Amino acid sequence: MSDHSSLPALSPQVDGAAPDLAARLREAESANDALRALLDALGPALLLVAHDGRPIFVNRRAAQILAQRDGLAIGPNGLATDSVKTTRALRAAIAGAAARARSSHAHRPSLRLAVSRPSPRPPWLISILPIVRDGMGGAVTGHAAVSIIESDARPRIDPASAANYFLLTPRETDVAALLAAGRSSREAARALHIRIGTVRTHLKSLFEKTGARSQTALALKLQAFAISD
Repeated sequence: MSDHSSLPALSPQVDGAAPDLAARLREAESANDALRALLDALGPALLLVAHDGRPIFVNRRAAQILAQRDGLAIGPNGLATDSVKTTRALRAAIAGAAARARSSHAHRPSLRLAVSRPSPRPPWLISILPIVRDGMGGAVTGHAAVSIIESDARPRIDPASAANYFLLTPRETDVAALLAAGRSSREAARALHIRIGTVRTHLKSLFEKTGARSQTALALKLQAFAISD
């Protein structure tokens, strides 16, 4: 799925890591050109991975991050971290998301994960989303979308995408966008000219629709819909 300009940054790691990884990426080259261009143009780092953590698509920003080998890389068995324990948790989350992609819960992100870095930088925040892909003969294959964001970033989300994904009302979307940008409930109330109690009502609905149990968890889930300014 990646265009030609993004593959060279990743190919040296991929070809040396796993014999079939480059083949998977070459196979993905035949996918829709418009979709490749869209995913490559997205602000956040994004990977589409199979259930075993092996990448199917890597956009430009993700390729740049992986090339740094600063806590995240493509290893012989797919996406990996510097910690064996964290890698196992990451792979389990990816496998779980791929399985959920074929279930009625496919609309909910499966996990948010913090990945420490050897450099003196904030940890990466990983959001994992289930993705359904139609295969040969109408078969449905579960994959996962993995977005990577620095934990000190305050991204602006794409309201329409978040609203469509979580089935949010317009006002819930407004509240979600402000919380994702790091605003408190009281600040959101002032910005939207509504009562703090109304914000809390919308927040409760947001928790129910996204599966988040706190504002921090909600912000992490919404970061999967971050866009560049």
